[in-house]
Amino acid sequence: MLCSMMPGFVSAVKQIRAAGIGSMLLNGSGADGSYWMSAVPDLSNFYVPARGSVFDDDPSAEVNAFVKKYEEATSAPPATQYAFPGYVMIDVWAKAVERTGTTETGAVVTELEKMNEEPTLFGPRTFTAELHHQNKAEYRIIGTENGKPTVIGTWTIPEPVPLDALLK
Repeated sequence: MLCSMMPGFVSAVKQIRAAGIGSMLLNGSGADGSYWMSAVPDLSNFYVPARGSVFDDDPSAEVNAFVKKYEEATSAPPATQYAFPGYVMIDVWAKAVERTGTTETGAVVTELEKMNEEPTLFGPRTFTAELHHQNKAEYRIIGTENGKPTVIGTWTIPEPVPLDALLK
């Protein structure tokens, strides 16, 4: 397990593979995306979790449609899954504004804190007065073989991360 981000994980992966070590490599979602893959051509046996796939192979047709719209608007698909949380944040904020009829912060926050399993493009979101961060979510597992990343499965944490652990 490489607990790293750019540029460290790419350097580590290149060195590990150059040493002839072909064992499975895992990394966090900081290694998601396409922007770095040319640095390690033909990478195999490499896995990362992501909130959605930017490779037009997400199990959700709606996510793939989002990626296509993004590409139409910007001339390129998202480089990583980090385009998705921003979209979701604006989506739930807009729902709260529509429901309250105002952009006044206190009213919007109160409405957000009523959201329990609120449907979004990237899965349900829940907010409470104690927690404005998601402590459970579904992830896509992206596996890379011969330089081609694809969704190989999904995983959802079986129970929410306890607040005392999350907020340390």
